[in-house]
Amino acid sequence: RGECLCALGTLEAEEGRFPSAIAMHQEALALRRSLGDLPGVAVSLDALAACCSKFGDFAAALESLSECLQLMRDGGDGARECKCLLSIGACHADQGDLLLAVEVFEQALVVARTCRDLADEATCFCNIGSACVHLGQMD
Repeated sequence: RGECLCALGTLEAEEGRFPSAIAMHQEALALRRSLGDLPGVAVSLDALAACCSKFGDFAAALESLSECLQLMRDGGDGARECKCLLSIGACHADQGDLLLAVEVFEQALVVARTCRDLADEATCFCNIGSACVHLGQMD
């Protein structure tokens, strides 16, 4: 049921119905928490954060991503930790806090290198570069 609610929430978000999408993701999150489904909780937190970010509620997005990040760190899942950090950095960039975004992208880069994940490492470099260009730091 949690997967269905999460999928429905994603569909609602794709249609631009963000309040409904957020409610579905929150319901999926509550269900997965009650079942002790930590991987499902992480998926729901990430989906909720994406939806909140698209809706412009960056504080709620960052709150969900921070909780998801802690779950990934506690579980030793470096690959997902990196993706959480990339999402957190993107959220800060979307809010216009590019210096903080670069800081978070650099944290993600360390994790990507530790995991030997070249794709995430490349994404980190692209995000750092983009933020630096917007900051006027071309060197």
